[in-house]
This record gives sequence, C-alpha cells and structure tokens, in this order.
Amino acid sequence: EIENEAIKTTDLLAGDKKRTMQFLEDLAEKLRVEARDYLGERIAALFTSSQSPGAIEQRAKELLEEEIPPFFGAKLGSFFNEVNRKLEEVIVPYEARLDDLLGSLRSAAADLFEIPYRPSSASSAFEMRHKPYWVTQKWNTSISPVSEGFSDRFFPSEIRKRRTQKRLTGEVESLIIHNVENIRWATLRNLDAAFRRISAAFDERLRETAQATRHAMVAAQLKRKQNESTIVAELARIRQTGARLAELADALSHYLDA
Repeated sequence: EIENEAIKTTDLLAGDKKRTMQFLEDLAEKLRVEARDYLGERIAALFTSSQSPGAIEQRAKELLEEEIPPFFGAKLGSFFNEVNRKLEEVIVPYEARLDDLLGSLRSAAADLFEIPYRPSSASSAFEMRHKPYWVTQKWNTSISPVSEGFSDRFFPSEIRKRRTQKRLTGEVESLIIHNVENIRWATLRNLDAAFRRISAAFDERLRETAQATRHAMVAAQLKRKQNESTIVAELARIRQTGARLAELADALSHYLDA
C-alpha cells in the first residue's frame, strides 16, 4: 500500500505541478494586461497636451521612473500571495491523504504487534521561500531615446506626436514584458523548488513509515519466537513435574496397598 501510494502521489503531483505552472502563466498575462492599461493611460494622457514631441518624451521618461517601481512593487505582493494560496490549496489534500494512510498503518501495527500508536503531528510540507531579489528588485524604467527622424521634421505637429506616441508605446511594452518576466521567472523557480521539496517530504514520510512497519514486523516475529521458546520450556517443566507427580502417586499407591 505504501509503495502504491508513493507511485500514485508522484503521478498526481506531476499533474498538479503542471496545472499550478499554468496558473502562474495566467497570472503573469493578467499582470501584463493591467500594466498596459495603467501605464498606457498615463502615457496617452501626455499626448493631449500642446507640448512638443521631445518634451513629451522627456516627461514620459520621468513618469515611468515614478510609476513603475510602486506599481510593480505592489503587484509583486499580490502576485506572491495568489501563487502561495494556489500552492497551499493543491498541497492540503495530499497532507490529509498521507496523514490518513500513515495513521491507519500505524494504528494497524499497534493493534497487531502491540506497538504504541502515536499520531503524527500536523506540519506543513510546503514553505514558499523568499529570495533576496523579492526585496531588492530593481525595476527597469529606462526607455531608449526617441529621436525624430529627418523626415519627421516635415510632418505636421499632430503626425509627429502620433509617430512619437507609437514609438513610446513600443518602449513601454518592452518595459512591461521585462518587469513581468522578472516576477514570473523568479516565481517559477520558487514553485519548481517547492514541488521538489514537497515530493521529497512525502517520500521521506512514506519511507519512514515503511521502515517502522518493517521494524514492527521483525519485533513481532522475535516476540513470537521468544514466546514459543518460553512455552516450550514451560511445557517441559510441566511434563517433568507431571512425571514426578506420577512417580509419587505410584509410590503412594504401593504404600497404601501395604
């Protein structure tokens, strides 16, 4: 039963790991959309002014330096919490299932082999470990200088603004992709490490229980042999006593006859 459970747990964990990784990818895409909406609106608002494309570009750079760190810093916390909640949701049923299995095995050993049963204390097999870069993350806020081409000078101001806005939009998209990828990749590494720890923890508990069960069986066999030896010795003593009593009874019978 333990061996079958180990194989089954490995297979199920592999499937849950794949689904959790997809959950992470969905979160990352959701964050990209939110970042596009948030930063895109602020960049677009700059182009409603009458400033020159060069002045707008400079203000866009300043705005990104102001907005990106607090935006992604706040999103990082919620991103982590969502992944942490999902992983705990995945692991709890495994913990309960393993506790039930090990509890029933140990309880059976206690009944069969007269070994005290001690329920395993509940402990979380999962710990999402923080990495230093979660705290010291340096967000990318730099955009490449957007210089007007020679031909742009001959376009009307509105056309020049639209061309500048298009280039800036592309730069902002690159920044969003870069910063979201930092979060996604770091979380992906944490998840992969967490599943390895979980799998190792389950295997260890199953091995420990299997070993304890083997020890219980060996102890039971030794105890049975000891009991058999004791019984054999006791039977021999009883037979000797019986023989002696028979001799005494025979002697007593001759005495009475006389």
